[in-house]
Amino acid sequence: MIDLNNYRLKLGENLDRSLLLLAGLSAEELNWTVGDQWSLLQIAEHILLTEEMVMGILSDGSSELAEKLELFGNDKLKDLMVNLRNHKVKTQRNLEPQGSIRNVQEFQSAMRLSRDTLVSNLKSGEWMVSTETYTHPMLGEMTVSDWLYFILHHAERHQWQMKDRLAELGDARATQ
Repeated sequence: MIDLNNYRLKLGENLDRSLLLLAGLSAEELNWTVGDQWSLLQIAEHILLTEEMVMGILSDGSSELAEKLELFGNDKLKDLMVNLRNHKVKTQRNLEPQGSIRNVQEFQSAMRLSRDTLVSNLKSGEWMVSTETYTHPMLGEMTVSDWLYFILHHAERHQWQMKDRLAELGDARATQ
């Protein structure tokens, strides 16, 4: 079962990793892309859009219930999303980057607000870890706990994608 105190710490560490990957890059490097690949800023924007979508889902409430608190759990979601990241998935149109994030500071500010809202909703009890389920378009039914793990592992999946872009740019952070 999810440990909310540990989860809050992991949210902070997760955001710090994204910010470290983007730190100190020029606007040209942040926006560099080849073909239909996303730039570093587009990847960052997609992480934010997805997290905001998940928070919207969790805000709606659900009348559907699972028999247990986790249908996937942390390890299975990490395996599906991070360890098997070479399996490419076409994102939903509403989660494709639109250019609303123009620099690292905008990403940092928006993500900190998103993460603060997430933590606040968990602390206040507005969102309870429960057996309520919400449907993911590819994975199917997921509980609140599963969705919380999803947020972390989705960002981690795309941090690896950022490392791929950095490797293409010849940046040493790609190997860290």
